Amino acid sequence: MLNDFSPSSCDHQRAGDPASFRGDVRRATLPPVADTVCRLSQQLAARAFQVEVGDLRRPSRCRANIALARQAAMYLANVAGEVTFTDVARRFGRDRSTVSHACGLIEDLRDDAGMDAAIDLLSDALRASCRMNDLRQRVGRRFTSIR
Repeated sequence: MLNDFSPSSCDHQRAGDPASFRGDVRRATLPPVADTVCRLSQQLAARAFQVEVGDLRRPSRCRANIALARQAAMYLANVAGEVTFTDVARRFGRDRSTVSHACGLIEDLRDDAGMDAAIDLLSDALRASCRMNDLRQRVGRRFTSIR
């Protein structure tokens, strides 16, 4: 469901040499679903941690509460949204190792019952938001084809 990004839609398979492959992957755009999931996870985490969405997208680490909200958003996109580390990293303007670190950190913080409950609620909210977004797109297509 979340992975409808076909390899034929990007141009990174034209050359066999690893250097050109890496370069093309960096320039590739995010799959539309991954972009939506990352955007929704940022919005949910920003609201839950009471920070601005724009703060999550800043290139600097910022304050600890903003960094934690960003890490939670990365975790949600990866775990609940099933988006790869690489795609999450592109959307957040970070390296994939940063996303890996964020996911490990949030997993460790889930040992606390309160944090675990909060992440569970956010995960459920992200999944529901993705389903609603998908439904809106399907219904919109159906109604536009009737006219």
